[in-house]
Amino acid sequence: MTLDNFLRSVEAATPPAHLSPALRALWHSTKGEWDEAHDAIRDDDSIEAAWVRGHTDRAQGHAVRARQSYAKARMPMPNTLPEMERITIAKVLIASGNAV
Repeated sequence: MTLDNFLRSVEAATPPAHLSPALRALWHSTKGEWDEAHDAIRDDDSIEAAWVRGHTDRAQGHAVRARQSYAKARMPMPNTLPEMERITIAKVLIASGNAV
């Protein structure tokens, strides 16, 4: 999976089957499918899932919940637009092998 492949996949009706839970949640978040995004990482306690959860909450305007999730991910809540952070998260997950 490359970043370009991930970004193009968002045009499809369903996410690629091989995505990791965190990247699947990010895929749904990109489409504004908030419930599906949260469902994809509901039982995932990883740092990556906490980062995506924080991002998704922030994109929805839930600052308090977002801060809690970013704290679990051991990072501050970013000052960038959610759209810019989404690209960063995708790059990190793909590069670290956490795409599948």
